[in-house]
Amino acid sequence: MNEKYNTIINDLFKNNLNNFIFVYTPTKVGSTSLVTSLRVSLGRLYNIVHIHDEVMLKVLTGVENITVNEIINYLASIGKEYW
Repeated sequence: MNEKYNTIINDLFKNNLNNFIFVYTPTKVGSTSLVTSLRVSLGRLYNIVHIHDEVMLKVLTGVENITVNEIINYLASIGKEYW
Protein backbone atom coordinates (compact mmCIF):
# COMPACT_ATOMS: atom_id res chain seq x y z
CA MET A 1 0.00 0.00 0.00
CA ASN A 2 2.84 2.44 0.73
CA GLU A 3 4.00 2.05 -2.87
CA LYS A 4 0.62 3.34 -4.08
CA TYR A 5 0.88 6.40 -1.83
CA ASN A 6 4.48 7.07 -2.86
CA THR A 7 3.48 6.87 -6.54
CA ILE A 8 0.76 9.47 -5.98
CA ILE A 9 3.04 11.75 -3.97
CA ASN A 10 5.75 11.55 -6.65
CA ASP A 11 3.18 12.35 -9.36
CA LEU A 12 1.70 15.31 -7.49
CA PHE A 13 4.92 16.80 -6.11
CA LYS A 14 7.96 17.12 -8.35
CA ASN A 15 10.40 18.34 -5.70
CA ASN A 16 11.95 17.14 -2.47
CA LEU A 17 10.23 19.49 -0.05
CA ASN A 18 8.83 17.87 3.09
CA ASN A 19 6.02 20.36 3.72
CA PHE A 20 2.67 20.02 2.03
CA ILE A 21 -0.35 22.28 1.52
CA PHE A 22 -3.53 20.76 0.12
CA VAL A 23 -6.22 23.06 -1.24
CA TYR A 24 -9.12 20.64 -1.42
CA THR A 25 -12.24 22.54 -2.44
CA PRO A 26 -15.27 22.21 -4.67
CA THR A 27 -15.16 23.97 -8.03
CA LYS A 28 -16.21 27.58 -8.61
CA VAL A 29 -15.31 28.93 -5.16
CA GLY A 30 -12.32 31.10 -6.09
CA SER A 31 -9.72 28.59 -4.97
CA THR A 32 -7.48 29.18 -7.98
CA SER A 33 -6.78 32.71 -6.73
CA LEU A 34 -5.86 31.31 -3.32
CA VAL A 35 -3.60 28.64 -4.82
CA THR A 36 -1.85 31.18 -7.04
CA SER A 37 -1.13 33.40 -4.03
CA LEU A 38 0.15 30.43 -2.03
CA ARG A 39 2.43 29.31 -4.84
CA VAL A 40 3.85 32.79 -5.34
CA SER A 41 4.53 33.36 -1.65
CA LEU A 42 5.29 29.82 -0.37
CA GLY A 43 6.18 27.80 -3.44
CA ARG A 44 9.84 27.49 -2.47
CA LEU A 45 9.00 26.13 0.98
CA TYR A 46 5.89 24.00 0.42
CA ASN A 47 4.52 21.48 -2.01
CA ILE A 48 1.14 22.92 -2.96
CA VAL A 49 -1.54 20.87 -4.62
CA HIS A 50 -4.95 22.09 -5.72
CA ILE A 51 -7.56 19.39 -6.08
CA HIS A 52 -11.35 19.25 -6.25
CA ASP A 53 -12.20 15.57 -5.83
CA GLU A 54 -10.96 12.00 -6.14
CA VAL A 55 -11.81 11.90 -9.85
CA MET A 56 -9.35 14.74 -10.40
CA LEU A 57 -6.82 12.88 -8.22
CA LYS A 58 -7.17 9.82 -10.47
CA VAL A 59 -6.68 11.94 -13.61
CA LEU A 60 -3.54 13.54 -12.16
CA THR A 61 -1.95 10.34 -10.85
CA GLY A 62 -3.57 7.42 -12.65
CA VAL A 63 -4.24 5.70 -9.30
CA GLU A 64 -7.76 4.61 -8.40
CA ASN A 65 -9.56 3.88 -5.14
CA ILE A 66 -7.71 6.31 -2.91
CA THR A 67 -8.91 9.52 -1.30
CA VAL A 68 -7.20 12.81 -0.64
CA ASN A 69 -7.76 12.26 3.08
CA GLU A 70 -5.93 8.92 2.87
CA ILE A 71 -2.95 10.67 1.26
CA ILE A 72 -2.94 13.30 4.01
CA ASN A 73 -3.12 10.59 6.69
CA TYR A 74 -0.24 8.74 5.03
CA LEU A 75 1.91 11.89 4.97
CA ALA A 76 1.20 12.39 8.67
CA SER A 77 2.10 8.77 9.45
CA ILE A 78 5.54 9.17 7.88
CA GLY A 79 6.21 12.42 9.71
CA LYS A 80 5.59 14.97 6.98
CA GLU A 81 4.17 18.39 7.77
CA TYR A 82 0.93 19.28 6.06
CA TRP A 83 -1.63 22.08 6.11
